[in-house]
Amino acid sequence: MAFNNGGGAAESWLINYTSSSVQSFPKDSTFSAMLPPRRGSRFSPEMWNGGGYLAIHKSVCFLID
Repeated sequence: MAFNNGGGAAESWLINYTSSSVQSFPKDSTFSAMLPPRRGSRFSPEMWNGGGYLAIHKSVCFLID
């Protein structure tokens, strides 16, 4: 998993991808992009140097239905 590399590159890529993808959709459409793994540890900032899904959730959760 790309998060294992640390440093936040994977998280940044997914945040940027989500943001740019949403901008290309019609204004009233919905965007369903991802489901994080079921294990709660994916949200643990202590486990992932780049913040894992918690960083993504904080940045773009309002864009995802």
